[in-house]
This record gives sequence, C-alpha cells and structure tokens, in this order.
Amino acid sequence: MDVSGGGADGGVSFGGDSPLMPDEFIEIPFFSSDDSWGGRRVDHWQNEWLTALDEERKRLSSELGEFRSSVEQQLTAMNTFVELSDVRERLAMFPRCVWARSRAALLLDGEVPEDLELEDVSGYWLVPATRGLHAALSGDKAGLQRGFSTAARRDATRALVFAVLANAVTGTGNAPGFADQFLDELLGDLSGEVVRYQRALWLLAADGHLGGNARETAARRISAVLEHTSTTGEDDDAWERAGGPVELPPVPKGLENQEEAVERLTAVERLTALRVWVERSATTSGEPPPVDPFATRTLELLVHEGYTEEIPLLHRRSHLRSALANGVPRSEQPEPDTWTDTVGTADEILGRDYAQPDAPPERHAFAVRLFSPRIVGAAQRLAQRAKEPAGPEHVTVAAHDRETEVALRDGEEGRENAARYLVAGAEPERDPIYRNLTYVFLGVAVLLAVLGIATGGASEAWVLALIAFGACCVFYYRDAQQDMSEEEHATALREARERVRTELERAEDIRARLAQSTERADRELAAVQQLLGHTPTEGTGPLPAGRRSARHG
Repeated sequence: MDVSGGGADGGVSFGGDSPLMPDEFIEIPFFSSDDSWGGRRVDHWQNEWLTALDEERKRLSSELGEFRSSVEQQLTAMNTFVELSDVRERLAMFPRCVWARSRAALLLDGEVPEDLELEDVSGYWLVPATRGLHAALSGDKAGLQRGFSTAARRDATRALVFAVLANAVTGTGNAPGFADQFLDELLGDLSGEVVRYQRALWLLAADGHLGGNARETAARRISAVLEHTSTTGEDDDAWERAGGPVELPPVPKGLENQEEAVERLTAVERLTALRVWVERSATTSGEPPPVDPFATRTLELLVHEGYTEEIPLLHRRSHLRSALANGVPRSEQPEPDTWTDTVGTADEILGRDYAQPDAPPERHAFAVRLFSPRIVGAAQRLAQRAKEPAGPEHVTVAAHDRETEVALRDGEEGRENAARYLVAGAEPERDPIYRNLTYVFLGVAVLLAVLGIATGGASEAWVLALIAFGACCVFYYRDAQQDMSEEEHATALREARERVRTELERAEDIRARLAQSTERADRELAAVQQLLGHTPTEGTGPLPAGRRSARHG
C-alpha cells in the first residue's frame, strides 16, 4: 500500500487515484482480511470483543453453577429439615421414654436425686435398669437386684451390659459382681468381628475395673481365639525383635564361621533384650486407670438407643442431624455410631493394645500376657539359635595386601611367623631391571677378565673389565635402594604384630562369648518363661509357625 502526502489539494492519498480528505471516514468491511492500518485496528477490536464475551460467558456459567449448587443445598437442607420435623413429631409420642433416658443420663453424670419420678414403660428395659442403678448409688441392695432382674427379663443383653458398664462408670463397686456372673456370656465367641460393647467390657476387664475373675474370664475368651489365629514368618521375626535393637561386639572379618558366630551372638543379645522388655511390660501400677472413654461412649450409645419403637426413629434423627450440620445429602452422610458396631478382630485389637505407647500399664501387661505363647515361642527360637555350634578355631588376618590364617591355639612363634609373613607384603614393589643389569655387567666383567688373562694381560681387556664391574656395582646399589630401611621394616613388623594381636584378642573374646551363649540362653529363656507364667518344661521347641500377630513397631 502506497502512502504519500503533500498532494496538490493538501489531502492524503492511500494508493489509487482517490484522495481522502481529512474529514472523511475510512470504509473497510467488518471482516476485512487486508493488512491495512484500518484492518488491523478492526481485527484488534474484534479480538478484544470476543475475549471479553468469552470471559463474561465463563463468569455467568460459574455464577450459574454456584447458584444451582446453592439452590440444591438449600433444597436438600429444607427437605432434611422437613423430614427431621416429621421424625420429631413422631418421637413426641414417647415422652416417658425420653424422660427415662434423661434420668439415666443424670445418674451417669453423678447426680443422685432422692426420687427418680420415673414411670414404667411396658417392655422398656431401661426403666427398671435405671431404677436398679439408682438403688446401687443409694446403697439399696434389694432395689439393685430387683431393678436389674426386671430389666434382664425384658432384654437380657442390654440390661446386663448396662449393669456392668454403668456400675463401673459410676464406681458403685458392684461391677465385679455382675462381671463374675455374666461377663463370660456377654463376651461370647470372639472369633469373628468384635462388637463395640464386647470391646468396652474387654477394656474394663483388662484395666482391672471388674476384678481378677473377670480379667481371667476375658483372658480365656481371647486366648481361645488367638490359638486358632495363624501368624507368618515376618510376624515371628517381629516378636524376636520386640526387645528393640541390639549391639554386638566387633567381630573380626576373617573369623572362621563368621556368619554363624554373628547369628549366635545376635540371638543371645536379642533374647536378653526380649527378657528385659517382658520385665518392663509386666510391671503394673496396681491401681486401675480411669475408665476408658470408649467404654463411657458405648454406655451413652446404649442408653440413647431408645425404646423398641423409637430405635429406627432415633437412628434416623441422628443421621438427619449430622447431614444437616455437615450440609450434605443424607445419602452421603455416614451412618451414626451404635453400641453394636464392629471394631475389628480380637487379634487386631490386642495388637493395638500391645503396641499403643500410651496404653495403661495394666492393659499393656494384659496384652503381653495373652501374646505370651508367641513371645515364649520367639524366645525358644532365639535360644535354639544361640546354642548352635559355631566356635571359631582360627582367624584370617590381613595387612599390607597380604592375609594369613592364624590358629587361636598357636603360641608366640606362630603369631611371630604370621607377622613376618605379613611384613613381607610391606616391601615396596621392586623393579627387576637393576638386578638383571647387575647380573649382566657382572658376567661381562668376568668374561673380559678371562679374556685379558688369555691374551697375556692386554690392557684394553682389563680396562673394559673394570668398567663393566663398576657398572655392576652401580646397578647393585640401585637395586639395594629398593629395599625397606631397617627403621621402616621395624615399624611394619610392629604394626603387623599389633594387627595379629588385636584380631586374635577379638577372636578369643567372640569364642568366650560363644562358649557362654548356651548357658546364658538357657538362663534368659527360663526368665522369660517364668515372667509369662510358663514353666521351663512348656514348649521346649519353637511354636508352630503360622500365627498372625498384630503389627507393632
């Protein structure tokens, strides 16, 4: 495009013969593809407009999505609220049940009114159970028996679980008596998934709140499950390492049967660490810790479960309340907790009690006791490995790029020979050229001397013989310079003797430790068995492999 100025009429010409006056407009099609100044401006405006339009579309789309989401949340909340109101209206039909739960909660909080003012509800176990707890807190033995007996006739499991938990939580002193009578029945078969109330009773028994008989009952029930629970080789190894890491004395690298010696020493050190760990784990404070919050929460869930006709309504109300509080649809809200939820297998739960660092001493000792067959089995395997014959008879000593075997029974002469053999390796590498030249020039000198004698004493032969002999002496001197000096040789010999002495002392120490390992292993094994209540004659061999223990760190 030709742009020129200074026409005769003072206009500006944009190519062609049509001058444009300054007050005229430029006419360019909207979607022009030319490369003129006007075309570029139009393209720029068009792009800006399209970009702004796209950003506005995205903004409106985002706002519309947020609006829809907000409307959906509001509708969901409204539907949930309407449904919750309907549930509340239906629950209003059970005022006496609500009052019974409130009075039970009052007693569990430690308040004991003179009169419960509690009306009976036909078939509702909590009413007589609450009366029984009120009697227990008031010291009325007859009322206690009457209340809980009536509750048990209406619902034995709920009434008896309440009796044990409530008396333990409130500290009436009656929990051990109820546990002695009913704990075995309430725990039942623990081979499957343990439910929440069984775990709560387990905790109370392990922590000592239910007395010694209940502790034995729980131990028997749990042990029956562990006996049929398989372990892996990895789990067996973990029990052998339960005492923590161990440190070994320095073991010479050249020791005969080094791997076997290290294995024996490791086994006896781990056995000692295991015994120390068992001693520490078996120590208890003698007093039960505070009731675990898990048991308290289980009791609350049991109390607030409701009357038979209320149970689905109360469950639904709890679910709706959680969904409303979290702002999610009911279908996305997890089901509320109940007193019969599963909490894992007996093996897994016991493993957590054993590995939990802040577990009460009584509970930890209880778990260790139940795991005692596996612990004793680990101790037996360690003791068996510690007794395997692996006494070293010699050690390989290395120095100056040489190594030699030294028997532990060798005397000073044998050790000195070994040191001198190692010193030979300290000799610098010799260049054979000087010694070879020494022999060559010595031969030439002798040959020239013989030639001189044969020729009647020719002076030339004797001169050459002397020169060859001189060269022989020079090369002999250079060859001798390659040898170690007396001082260097003495230093190397001293170092070799020290190396031989050190390695032999270490080997003798390892040999002495190995000689004591059998007696020490027997002593440590007997201590572990005694601490865990096993007689030394029980299980002289390792336990059968294939029991799956809980993971522990």
